[in-house]
Amino acid sequence: MIPDIGHLAEWQGIIDAVDKSNVPMEFISRIDIFFSDDVEPRSVDVHELRAKGYKTEDIEEIITQVLAEGHALNSKVKGTLEFTLDVVAVATTALQEVDKLLTKIPT
Repeated sequence: MIPDIGHLAEWQGIIDAVDKSNVPMEFISRIDIFFSDDVEPRSVDVHELRAKGYKTEDIEEIITQVLAEGHALNSKVKGTLEFTLDVVAVATTALQEVDKLLTKIPT
């Protein structure tokens, strides 16, 4: 079930309010990686890579490679990685799980 587009803004508000320190890859749209001040930040567009047919393992390898390149420049990652979540994927999965739970409730 794909969520009603009119409610995506509400889903975005819910997602913004939740701690996102451990996010499954299937819910990530983009990852921004910030290194020390002398190294440009890097972004990995997970959504675009998925559209091109990359699998989760391939995307994780790309992220690892980007981090390794930063460390090779004697850079340290500043703070934490920033995740942009795929609101449609989160909403769709949440609605599917709610539907499963509701079908178990006796009528």
